[in-house]
Amino acid sequence: MCQDERESDGCRCHVGQHHEVPDPSACQCGGGFPRRFIVPAVMLLLAQEPSHGYSLFGKLSEIGVLGEDETPTLVYRVLNRLEGDGLACHEHQDEGQGPTRKVYSLTEQGLKALEYWSSRLEQMSNLFAWFGTTYSSIKKGR
Repeated sequence: MCQDERESDGCRCHVGQHHEVPDPSACQCGGGFPRRFIVPAVMLLLAQEPSHGYSLFGKLSEIGVLGEDETPTLVYRVLNRLEGDGLACHEHQDEGQGPTRKVYSLTEQGLKALEYWSSRLEQMSNLFAWFGTTYSSIKKGR
């Protein structure tokens, strides 16, 4: 992840802020997306079914929210934050083998927050569609 990504609200690699020539291949941070999508993705997965952190980690990795270099620690930090904010809660479940696991689920407040995320992401989706269509038409005109 580039220095700008850690310290700001987004990567500036692609606009030449810390590279002499803007070069998307020079940046390894991915512009912060889809990693920034982890909170609503975790919430959506918990709305589907209660789950423990490592299972969420596997699902997030499978759908591409987390990269190959990520560890489950990031998921547990998100779960702790959600729980601290009253958006999720956990109960201990003994699955018969191995240690007891914390299984998380969304609270009513969490479901309301997920509804808000859904609305915001729909707006973003419309913006992405506009961007793609507009860029395609410019590219065709060249």
